[in-house]
Amino acid sequence: MTLQRLIATLRTLLATPLRAQPTLLIGCLLLTQTLLVNLLVAAYEQADCAWLLSLFMDRYELAADSWRPMHVAVLTVRAEGPQDLYDKVYFASGYQFIYPPQGLACFELLDRLQLVAWSNFSALNRAAKLAFGLTGAFSGLLARKLSPAHFRPTVIGALLLGMLAAMTFYPLVRGVELGQVQTWLSLFLVLSICAFAYERKLLAGVMLGLVIVVKPHLGVAVLWALVRREHRLAIGTLLVLAGSTVLSLAFYGPGLHADYAKLLGFLSTRAEPFYANQSLSGLLHRLAFNDNSLVWDGTHTRAVPLPWVNLLSRVFAVGGVLAALGWRRDQSPFGAAMNFAIILLTATVVSPVAYEHHYGFCVCLFLVFGSRLFAQRRWGTSHWLLMLSYALSANFFGMTRRFATSNLNVIQSYQFVASVLLLGLAYKLTSERIATPPLRGSRATQSK
Repeated sequence: MTLQRLIATLRTLLATPLRAQPTLLIGCLLLTQTLLVNLLVAAYEQADCAWLLSLFMDRYELAADSWRPMHVAVLTVRAEGPQDLYDKVYFASGYQFIYPPQGLACFELLDRLQLVAWSNFSALNRAAKLAFGLTGAFSGLLARKLSPAHFRPTVIGALLLGMLAAMTFYPLVRGVELGQVQTWLSLFLVLSICAFAYERKLLAGVMLGLVIVVKPHLGVAVLWALVRREHRLAIGTLLVLAGSTVLSLAFYGPGLHADYAKLLGFLSTRAEPFYANQSLSGLLHRLAFNDNSLVWDGTHTRAVPLPWVNLLSRVFAVGGVLAALGWRRDQSPFGAAMNFAIILLTATVVSPVAYEHHYGFCVCLFLVFGSRLFAQRRWGTSHWLLMLSYALSANFFGMTRRFATSNLNVIQSYQFVASVLLLGLAYKLTSERIATPPLRGSRATQSK
């Protein structure tokens, strides 16, 4: 009897149009693009695409791209005090600790409470894998929340879909591979958007505040909250920022904050042509052949600052932020949540330095937009642009580095192009109501 039920279930599943099965449809698309792209890349480079296996390989357990600078900064400030800390851990060493005093205070508090041991890189990377998994899970739940009613996966389906998307999304995997705190920041950003969509805006603000204490440029989202009168979001964020600022002043005094302002002034004029910098500034510096784009310079001193690049980057940043602040077309639950996501994506795209792993939180936007678009009967330009953006964003095209010294080095900025496309789609999808009629043969149609 059990076998007969199983056979009957499989027949029903196969008889149902794939278009009516969101988990299977989007899952098949994710797997297909991942396998095809990586097979093509592997064939071209005659090498395997190890990033797909990074989560399961022991060789990355001791990666400490973020953990080691944090550990050194905490030890230095304890042993020698906060005086000239950034000179010691940025300019005079190879660790390049560039996080603000508020973030350092949070790191040290976690260490004092013995909640985190910054010297235990293996444990930190295992915890990062947990954050990675949660990012995928909550991305799936967010897509389920904002999907049209007739194209909404089950909770289990949404969780599986989110995990599959995360495991095939290079920016997220790259953060784990490097040992990056950005893995946790991506989780907090997804949680913030998810909480906003579920009308838990105070919690959304708290999650956003946890990101801003490490990445201050995302503070522009507070301005967005004030302009949109999202007071609970603003209050949650400001509470975290105020608490972390009081903590840092108690630990280090005002001098360290002034030193950090000087460091920001220095970094704001520096060039970052490294290929992993997927920003307009990185693209322009590579076009100008400003130093070797294949070698990362943590001191930011080899490449020559170019005033015209700084000017164009700032114009781009101001224009992008003003557009996000002024945009308020769709006020549905989908539109409201995506308007919030727009300012977060904008703040990342217009940053002068936006490494590949900084775009990890975008996995939730691809799932949301995919469920929104694939619910339609007809495919249009938006579908193909979304698939192109995802293919460029979710994969690593190492072969583009071969064009670093040619006039075609613009193709090294494929992640930046993908993110700009994604931002354009966000504007487009929040500017119109998408018709999502039920499929023929569905219960809604039969009841009419």
